Amino acid sequence: MTSSTASLQAHDRALKFASLTDVILMTALWALSVCLVNPAGNFPLNDDWSYAITVRDLLQTGQYRPLGWTSMPLLTNVLWGTLFCLGHGFSFNALRASTLVAGWLGMIGTYVLARDLRVPRWGALLVALALGFNAIYYGLSLTYMTDVLFTTLVIWAAVFLARMLSSGSAVELAIGTALALAAMLSRQLALCLPVAFCVIELTRQRINVCTLLRSCVPLLICASGYLGFNLWLSASGRVPALYSVESSQLSFELQHPSYLGVLVLTNLFLVPVMLGLFLAPVMLACMPHLVRSARRMTPGRAGALSAGLLLVLVGGWVRLLAHLDVRVPMQMNGNILVPSGLGPLTLRDALILKQPDMTALPALFWTAATVVGLLGAGIYILALTDCIGRTLPASPPATPPRDEERSVRFLLLGGLLYLVPLLLAPFVFDRYLIPLIPLLGTAVLALARRRAAALIDKPAVVGSLAYVLLAGFGLFAIGAAHDYLAWNRVRWQALEELTVRHHVPISEIDGGFEFNGWFGYDAAYQRQPGHSWWWVHDDTYLVSFGPVPGYLVYREYPYTTWLPPHQPEVAVLLRR
Repeated sequence: MTSSTASLQAHDRALKFASLTDVILMTALWALSVCLVNPAGNFPLNDDWSYAITVRDLLQTGQYRPLGWTSMPLLTNVLWGTLFCLGHGFSFNALRASTLVAGWLGMIGTYVLARDLRVPRWGALLVALALGFNAIYYGLSLTYMTDVLFTTLVIWAAVFLARMLSSGSAVELAIGTALALAAMLSRQLALCLPVAFCVIELTRQRINVCTLLRSCVPLLICASGYLGFNLWLSASGRVPALYSVESSQLSFELQHPSYLGVLVLTNLFLVPVMLGLFLAPVMLACMPHLVRSARRMTPGRAGALSAGLLLVLVGGWVRLLAHLDVRVPMQMNGNILVPSGLGPLTLRDALILKQPDMTALPALFWTAATVVGLLGAGIYILALTDCIGRTLPASPPATPPRDEERSVRFLLLGGLLYLVPLLLAPFVFDRYLIPLIPLLGTAVLALARRRAAALIDKPAVVGSLAYVLLAGFGLFAIGAAHDYLAWNRVRWQALEELTVRHHVPISEIDGGFEFNGWFGYDAAYQRQPGHSWWWVHDDTYLVSFGPVPGYLVYREYPYTTWLPPHQPEVAVLLRR
């Protein structure tokens, strides 16, 4: 063995040890934070009651029959949750454990993806932790919502498809395709990956029959698998009531161009601001390279950047004209991020009556978050302009792009394709943007590493500041998740006492969206005037955060929050 060979082997061992050390660090941070938050509790959160019913029925009957309150394929999520229920039977704790594992795997997958693209350790850790401790991703990891597993499948599919673009390995192609299909059978938006792979693979200078077939394999398998699944649902009478709601909405938008135009402009403000907030630590780390790149920007790239910023400003103006709340744009359409921290706040007084019974975080906090989101949006629009200008030249290059460049193009194109349908959506929930953190964040870091290795190999000052910002994000995520679980835990304690100890019929209780959905979902339900829309027949008893006109306080249940530290109450009210 020569000295150079021994040196290479020692270097390879050092890299593997460093990567293992990073994985252990991420795992320890994840486990410690989960122990602090304590997500235990056999009760549903948000929409996950509807997915849980499908898991419970599969365990009891052996049949997959999605509930009507489902607008996605869901199959992968149900199978994953069922796997965790096999040992001890159905429970929300088991389902929550399945999502916690998926959330951890997504964070690790982001690290692997970044390291595969030669992002240095500190950068790979930064983007991985930016995903794992993003408040929305972290909060959803403590539920059985579908977003986290979907994101994880997208990440790992991207890992193997990007490796295939570099190595040409049939094994990598098979694994990546299988994972992309699994993501597709979770949510339809996963189609962005096989489409992006097909386009990038076809940009090779020499296209032959083998290349053409290889590039189309993931797309053909994912599309045919999805269509076959839909045909099976239809033939067996299992199509959920809400399954076609998105296509119906798109049909309406195409018939009303003015409505569609306002919608797109509004989303062009909301989406960049939210993404700017999510990607702020990564964008801050890349800022020195981006500033230097901007100084050398051609007129074409400067025009593209100006156009992007102008669209953001126009979208913000349209949002103002629509009389929507722009003080906290991070709330998007009021789904996960809410004025008090994390939600949704699914009780009548908060969600329907819009009573400010929950203590909101200080206005200064949300103002700072808005500023960070706007600055982040500006930086990553600059980054995307630079990335697209450098990786997608106007004329064919004299030499084929490097394998690593093809992988970066794949991530960029996949992220942009994922964004397109969201711009047409009437409700762009904040949680829909989570998969873009690993896709776009990793791509920008990889390109910064290639264009300015001296600026990105060592974290320097801005890298340290990026970690400080990330630490703030993580502390908010942990505290807000604790508070969200705290009020839900006492809500379900109150409902258990009401139904089990005091024998109040479920039909006489408005216990909030999850309670009435879990016990009373009915696809044929007709909303009762004066009642909440979530399958309430009689609201003699009402669970709320505060007083409601026409009701007396029957009992109050205190709980403790961290953001800010105080002791609010969940109340059971009795109609006068």
